[in-house]
Amino acid sequence: LLFAVLPNGALYFGLPGNPVSAAVGQRFFVEPVLRRLLGLAPELMLQLPLQADVRKPPGLRFHARARVEMDGQGRLSARVLSGQESFRLMSMLQANAWVVLEAEGDLASAGTFVRVQGWGHHEPVQLVSQES
Repeated sequence: LLFAVLPNGALYFGLPGNPVSAAVGQRFFVEPVLRRLLGLAPELMLQLPLQADVRKPPGLRFHARARVEMDGQGRLSARVLSGQESFRLMSMLQANAWVVLEAEGDLASAGTFVRVQGWGHHEPVQLVSQES
């Protein structure tokens, strides 16, 4: 990612060419800057339990494509989708949310509450039942 202020004062955002990396850069770096410039309040985030263990690279914040689902008792949880590699696009089509795992550690255990954000700052999480 490249962020710069040009000599004329314009902001410049350089995003990667990989589609998933560009989506992460837009969602988690560019959108917050634009929200602040527009004077919008910080985005509200959900805290939901993970359905299963998730491994991630240690020392790096991980933005995972995920689905927020509701079980038969009306409880929400987040399921990190398979195919998280940056060249895999199917999980982009299946996802309805992002799970953000902070840099500490390399494992987030099932049941751990994690930060969940909608697909875009104007696109809240669309709920689905686990049966669908």
